[in-house]
Amino acid sequence: MVQAVPLGLNWASNVYFGEPAREMGVQYLEYKIESKESSLFELYGPDHPVVADPASIFSKGYEAARAMYVDGQNVKINTLRFWETLNEAVRLLGVYGVLKVTCKNIFIALIHLTHIYTKYTYLKHMFCMQTGEDRTKLEATGFACDSALHSLVCIANRPVKIDTSAMRVHVPSDLNTPQGTTTVKPYARQEDEDVLKYITPVHILHENIIPPACHYTHHVPAVIFSSSGFTGNQFHEFNEIIIPLFITSRHFRSNVQFILIDHKPWFVDKYERIFAQLSRYEVMNPAINGSVHCFPGAVVGLKFHDNLALNSSDIPVGYSMLNFKQFLRESYNLKVKNVSEAERPVLILISRQRTRKFLNEGKMVAMMEKLGYRVIVTLPKTMKNLEKFSKLVSSCSVMVGAHGAGLADALFLPAGAVMVQVVPLGLDWPSNAYYGEPARDMGVQYLVYKIEPEESSLVDLYGRDHPAIVDPASVFSKGYQAGRAVYVEGQNIKIDLVRFRKTLVEALKLLGRPVTSSS
Repeated sequence: MVQAVPLGLNWASNVYFGEPAREMGVQYLEYKIESKESSLFELYGPDHPVVADPASIFSKGYEAARAMYVDGQNVKINTLRFWETLNEAVRLLGVYGVLKVTCKNIFIALIHLTHIYTKYTYLKHMFCMQTGEDRTKLEATGFACDSALHSLVCIANRPVKIDTSAMRVHVPSDLNTPQGTTTVKPYARQEDEDVLKYITPVHILHENIIPPACHYTHHVPAVIFSSSGFTGNQFHEFNEIIIPLFITSRHFRSNVQFILIDHKPWFVDKYERIFAQLSRYEVMNPAINGSVHCFPGAVVGLKFHDNLALNSSDIPVGYSMLNFKQFLRESYNLKVKNVSEAERPVLILISRQRTRKFLNEGKMVAMMEKLGYRVIVTLPKTMKNLEKFSKLVSSCSVMVGAHGAGLADALFLPAGAVMVQVVPLGLDWPSNAYYGEPARDMGVQYLVYKIEPEESSLVDLYGRDHPAIVDPASVFSKGYQAGRAVYVEGQNIKIDLVRFRKTLVEALKLLGRPVTSSS
């Protein structure tokens, strides 16, 4: 048995597999990777404590270290070094013919060990998702719901039976557990009542009666969520489904079954790579399944922290936005890690076709090219193929766009890239809340260009002294829909090229690119 030992995992590798292997009567070899063979080397650099001093990370607690070295690390083997280890393995075997049989046996043994490990550790992951009184209740009764500011998540860490024909979850109860039904609409933003109307409810039944018999038995827990809501808008897809799903399920390390109510095939296809990274099983569509499935536990609903955000202190293994970005890189096999790898600054311009569109886009592109940027103008239809579009964005140094869903794709920008958000009239707060603050946690440099009233099409429509121009707050005071109709749906932008040029020059400086006098 040859164990490749990742960075920081010397002790665990020996204790969990090295010593047991020797007791199995198996000859055991270790291949301890060098720091350059770890993905952490490229992410943090050779002198960072994560690479140079793993013990300092473990001193912060097991979960912090686990997030880094177990869940956050991949290995690129130095084949020349590893060849020596394989040669040693062949020498130990004595004859080459035994290699095939031995590898088969060890492979089966490792599968068995992994199955046992999964069976007994998923319960720990369930407990980690709850804190305080909810965790105490989960430990005592096997069921608890966490009703936070935004989300409602219910967890059962005991065997459950899920009738997918009616979306009923049967949770075992005893005489000491209150009987009744808990109804959950598994959508991340519970405060959005208009959206909740379209979410299929899941009924969690606590009854001291015999539940229906199992048609299928699973050995991993289930996570139930909905693909209804604002799907079709990329910001909302990431904000209310993909990131919350990562928060809720990543710590299961793919040993989880997703059950997607309000199932939309196009949505599953679009995010196929992400689902495949988070779960080793095909996403279940309960609408066409109509069976009773037995699981060792279940999570109903998704955790939501904030707009395009992960609160690492509220996640079982401390994942951050940078961990999520690394997860996206792995899911879509994105090669460019840092903006410094590009020979020439590449600027991607998010071109809007209906509202908040740039009325002088052609002149903007000409000015950008004169500054030395290679400009890529992208249309909404380009963004639908996420596999191709993610690779395009990851090759860019700067992203420019008016406030809108396309800016969510800054998640695919390489480290050190610059995001320039053009803020239309009246949209200062949402521009900062939805994209400005999240950008800083993405490892992206952020610039904002707030347009002047004269750059808004609303001036021509209402006149310079109209409340819509001089007092947007008075319009929003009439309700969100009134404000949205004017500033989100009813406004286009004609950029002041002289003013905007200064912002693009600032972006070049942030990239460390020279700004010539001709620029």
